[in-house]
Amino acid sequence: MRHGPRRAGRDVTSHGTLAGYIRRRCPCPACRDVGRAYRRRQYRRAGYGQPTTDLVAAAPVRAHVNRLLAAGASAYRVAQLAGVRPTTVARLVDPAEPTRRLRPNTAAALLAVRYGDVKDPALPAGTVPAGPVWDSVHGIVAAGYPLVWVARQLGQKGAMVQLGQQWVSARYADKVAELVEYCALNPGPSNRARAFAARQGWTVDLLWQHFPSHQGRAA
Repeated sequence: MRHGPRRAGRDVTSHGTLAGYIRRRCPCPACRDVGRAYRRRQYRRAGYGQPTTDLVAAAPVRAHVNRLLAAGASAYRVAQLAGVRPTTVARLVDPAEPTRRLRPNTAAALLAVRYGDVKDPALPAGTVPAGPVWDSVHGIVAAGYPLVWVARQLGQKGAMVQLGQQWVSARYADKVAELVEYCALNPGPSNRARAFAARQGWTVDLLWQHFPSHQGRAA
């Protein structure tokens, strides 16, 4: 059986969440209960003349993030510096179905990221520092996924993950970030991978070392 995200970063929304009810239109009872509670809160606020949502428009944030990406930053690095999940950035700039509203703290965190923060002038264009990416790969192995599986998910044919030691292309960094998103929610099937990681001193904590929002999800 092939273990992995069917659409990386897209199909891992938990049931019983507002994201599941609104974005995925999930019909399960848990998501519907959350959706009904959300609508009731909206109606009560409207009845008192209050705003029906605490969310803010995403368009200005999307424009800012798109400028960072156009200038050579990676979505992985933007998410890391803002302290948000990589899929938050991916969905924000998704041309097919972009996020329309954001939590105020998420918007503020993304707007606070500047190009000078995301790009090291010593790095080649279109790259990011390799250290955080390798940490994430090691965390994926500690979560129960063999290195060969990681390599296949990255589109590589060898038995080992092939990434630079000093810098990594932004394309690979973003792919690794999507795998982190999946693996943080889905513990892997391989005890051999876990044992290998333990011998190397790699722990599952590396999954969320650079993305604190994942903390506590994988076991």
